[in-house]
Amino acid sequence: MEDTMLKLAYFTQHVTLNRNDYEYIEEDELGVVFRYNESVLCRPYIYFRPINVTSTLNEYEFTETIFECYEGNAEIVSQTFTEFEDRFQIVTRYGMVLGDSNGEFTGCEFTYRQDSDNIFKYQVENSIVPKNECCTPLNPLKLAVNGTLECEVVNEPLAGSFLCPN
Repeated sequence: MEDTMLKLAYFTQHVTLNRNDYEYIEEDELGVVFRYNESVLCRPYIYFRPINVTSTLNEYEFTETIFECYEGNAEIVSQTFTEFEDRFQIVTRYGMVLGDSNGEFTGCEFTYRQDSDNIFKYQVENSIVPKNECCTPLNPLKLAVNGTLECEVVNEPLAGSFLCPN
């Protein structure tokens, strides 16, 4: 029996948060939670930032396209969290199914071609989001993030993938 193959995007994020700005609160089912500047509860995530916004392709269209085609989220595959005297270090691996042939990655740049010949280009970036608002097309806090992000696309069997672990 042949296993179903999936096209998956993986994002490996290395984020460093300064203890002067962030306080560790907890780990929940979606990963680590911090309090930023003694107010908002937040967590590291990724953001699909539109890079070719025009008057006809506005930011709302970009947000809707990512949400409709990819449900606006990336699953956490794994996360490690380390506390240091002056900082927190978080390494997270996210996964996303690329079941739509209209979308493709070149490094951390994502291009989506609609049937109407509209081309949406996004730069995938690190972000810090409110605890309960993890959504790839949104970056409501607009906080600067110290870290790196690597993106890779792989073909992987369903069995053993992050969607269906052994």
